[in-house]
Amino acid sequence: MPIDSLPEAKSPSMTDKRHTALVLLTNGTTDPEGLAVLEEVDGWMRRRFPDAVLCWAFSSSRILGVLQDRGLAVRSLPQTLAHLARHGFAAAVVQPLSVATTGEAVAAAGDLKVRTGPPLLGVPTAVAALVDILAARIDVAEPTVVAAHGSEHDVGAQQRLQTLAEMLEARFPRLVVASLRGGPGTAPLSRLRELVQEQGHVHIVPLLLTIGHHVRTDILGGHPRSWRHLLGGDVRCSEPLGRNPAVLELFAGQIEATRQRVIKELELL
Repeated sequence: MPIDSLPEAKSPSMTDKRHTALVLLTNGTTDPEGLAVLEEVDGWMRRRFPDAVLCWAFSSSRILGVLQDRGLAVRSLPQTLAHLARHGFAAAVVQPLSVATTGEAVAAAGDLKVRTGPPLLGVPTAVAALVDILAARIDVAEPTVVAAHGSEHDVGAQQRLQTLAEMLEARFPRLVVASLRGGPGTAPLSRLRELVQEQGHVHIVPLLLTIGHHVRTDILGGHPRSWRHLLGGDVRCSEPLGRNPAVLELFAGQIEATRQRVIKELELL
């Protein structure tokens, strides 16, 4: 299973100062379909970077515990970086597979040089490209909610989502951006409720890498606080970002930019 694999213990040549591993960082999921999406992302990234050493790290300790109890050898970011350092890698490029939130703080791991890429909305050109990618799947006449995870503590993530909301909502008058955590929160849903009830349906566009608990329970669930209940109409839900090759290419572009920066730094050593 690629997402719980690590590079072989065989150390790279110590004369190759540019030997750099790519680490895909995700909050993770325990949902079977969500894990299947991560496998698809893994395969896509390995085809995109065929000569790279690629591995995964999970940032949620709860999800790590559940998956490890299932027998999967998934690891935290510190564990993954420590493994790479022990086996002679010169550097690691850590790419958070998140839309707005930054990756977790990276502690030093021996002599391993670690550089972290930005979230998807951390690069202005990627923001504009993401808007165009999402726009291709949105019907201007249909009530639409772009559903982000968000963060209660990452102010930068809240600002990035606000910028995205302003760009999308200016383009689509029947669209709002809402989040499960932090700003903008669920308040924007109230602006669509009357329209959704009038038309009887709403389109949910997940701004999430995978389909998991948040989509199945928080958004599509039958309980009184679910987005489905708050909106009061039938829901059509698009595929997650992890199944959109154009979005994966945006992440790949950020990985490549960070990797080239690392290689230049290593050449100066």
